[in-house]
Amino acid sequence: MLLTGRNGVSDRVHGLNAGADDYVAKPFVFEELVARLRAVMRRGRTHHLDTSLSFGPIQVDEQTRRTTVDGKPVFLSNTEFRLLQYLLAHAGTPVTREELGLHVWDGEDESRSNVIDVYISYLRKRLGAAGSLIRTVRGLGYTIGEESPPRG
Repeated sequence: MLLTGRNGVSDRVHGLNAGADDYVAKPFVFEELVARLRAVMRRGRTHHLDTSLSFGPIQVDEQTRRTTVDGKPVFLSNTEFRLLQYLLAHAGTPVTREELGLHVWDGEDESRSNVIDVYISYLRKRLGAAGSLIRTVRGLGYTIGEESPPRG
C-alpha cells in the first residue's frame, strides 16, 4: 500500500502499476486508511508474500533458502547464498564491492581484499553455465545480467 502526498491520476496509475495493492494520498482520514488496510489483508496477499528472486534460469527462494538453476537444486554456502541473493535483488544494476562488503559480509571491509573475488568465483562454478550471468564491472564491482553486446 502506498501512502503519499502525490495524488494525480498518473501518480496513482504509476503506483498501482508498480505493484501497490492500494494507493492513499494525503491528506487522508484515518478510518479510511484502516478500512483500506483491512481490505488488503482480506485479499490474503500480505500472508503469502512472494519470497523468490530470479533471473534467467536462476531462482532463489529467500524463505526456504533453496536455490535452483533450470529447476535443479544448487547447494550454496551461507555466504554464497547471501551474495547471490544480493546480486539478484539488484539484477541489471552494478553493485560496488563496498555494497557487497556491507550487505554480504555484514559491514566488514572486504572491498580491498580478494575475498569477494574468490566468492564470486565459487558462485559462478556452483551455478554452472548460469554462472556466466554474473558479470564483472571493471573498476566498480559486479552485476547479474545478460552479456552485453560487443561494441564496434
